[in-house]
Amino acid sequence: MSDQSDARLVLHLFGPRVRDVLAKGLAVDLHPKVFKPGDVAVTLIAYIGVQIDVLDDTTYQLTAPRSMAGSFWSWLSASAAEFGYDVVTK
Repeated sequence: MSDQSDARLVLHLFGPRVRDVLAKGLAVDLHPKVFKPGDVAVTLIAYIGVQIDVLDDTTYQLTAPRSMAGSFWSWLSASAAEFGYDVVTK
């Protein structure tokens, strides 16, 4: 067993248009009746392997390889640009 937690990028995406942003690159039906809180999927976004978790009605957690963080961030920024977005750090 080896600890892989430092090898992952973890983002929490939330807001009223988050499904619209994710739908631009995600081949998963994000309708709240289909993909509900507690559900998890492993899929591709912009050719990057990601795990997506539904935390609540408007919050998603995305986990991707840390080595792909720059590429993933480029896709996310471009996809969210038309809706506007804020970056919040904890």
